[in-house]
Amino acid sequence: EAFNENALDKEDEAGSADMKRCAAVMLKMAGMNKNDPAAAEPLIRELAELCGRIYGKKHPETLMNLSSLGTILIQTGRSAEAIPILEEVLTAKPPHGEEMAMMRASAKEGLGRCYIDVGRTAESFQMLEEAVDYLIEKGPTDSFELFNSMSFLAERYVLSDRIEEARQLQAQLRAIAQTTDHIKPTHLLEYEISFARALSKKRYYEEASQALRQICEDSLRIHGKDSGKYADQLTNLGNNLYHLKRHEETRA
Repeated sequence: EAFNENALDKEDEAGSADMKRCAAVMLKMAGMNKNDPAAAEPLIRELAELCGRIYGKKHPETLMNLSSLGTILIQTGRSAEAIPILEEVLTAKPPHGEEMAMMRASAKEGLGRCYIDVGRTAESFQMLEEAVDYLIEKGPTDSFELFNSMSFLAERYVLSDRIEEARQLQAQLRAIAQTTDHIKPTHLLEYEISFARALSKKRYYEEASQALRQICEDSLRIHGKDSGKYADQLTNLGNNLYHLKRHEETRA
């Protein structure tokens, strides 16, 4: 009995020390630069370990911090390291709730991006599509989070030659952007440039040219005729039309 009481006392002391350290780490993180994921990584990693010891590995606090750690690893170009962490998050069965559901959707999108990096294409689409489906179901359908998720998925469809699905998402994205103030014109333009680049990369030159004509119109309206950004898009359009002509000559 004396041995058991001593062991419990030590366990309580360890738990108390973990709680104090957890509070100190959170305080330190609160004062950090949010745009420096490399500096945040060791702290969020320690926080996830502390929460695992204090609350348990499947507790929402632990899972939220693990998900954040996975995001940081993706941001620092370490997808292979992020995969087992995000898979652990999605394997756990946390309590239901909107915050946890959003965390799982975010983890699925992150995992989908990681799977792309390591060549697990089929699995990546499953994760990305499930994340988009959840955001559509949750609403609102004009949220910036949904727009970003859908735009990334549309690009991946193009790069995997799933062009019909890409066209459908492209139409939805433009409709969303034109009917809400949540998506700024510059955000739509940035997406359309990436989408046109993907089309050109896969040699869908005709569709890329159509997209680039729209981009030039939008860039002229947003940035003005004398803008360097407008000139860049005119150059891109000219290059793509050249490749389209060469492609058509080759086919002929």
